[in-house]
Amino acid sequence: MTQCGNQAFTALALSFLDRGFIAIGLLFLTIGLIWCGVNLSWDEGTQTMLGHVIRMDASGRGGRGESPVVEYEVAGQAFTVQGLNTNPPAYAVGDSIPVRYRVSNPADAVIDGFLNRWLLPMIFSGMGLGFTLANGIALWRRRTTSLQNS
Repeated sequence: MTQCGNQAFTALALSFLDRGFIAIGLLFLTIGLIWCGVNLSWDEGTQTMLGHVIRMDASGRGGRGESPVVEYEVAGQAFTVQGLNTNPPAYAVGDSIPVRYRVSNPADAVIDGFLNRWLLPMIFSGMGLGFTLANGIALWRRRTTSLQNS
């Protein structure tokens, strides 16, 4: 293969890689934004109250991290909800933390904090935006450079 053929092949391969990473970025961004929308729409028909951490459950993966089990009471009936696993633990037994529950089904609840509701959607959205922008800019720069060299 000649020098010109190698450059053309490399440019084509990089173009496919950039487009693939842009597609992955758009997929991650879409998942993150949908997840954010689901979190926001879930708020309808819910109420927030304080619950209390009654125990910490150890992680199933080698004991790294713990997740809080929070008890809250609605109309005299006690319910529990489990939060995300963190290391170090984000909460301690006895802590009061907000719980958001569905009024029509009080057993359907989440810990109403950034970690439990927004961390993963933000990670997906941020990674998706980063992949899309970085590879979109790289693709655009290569195209403008190749057009200027032509």
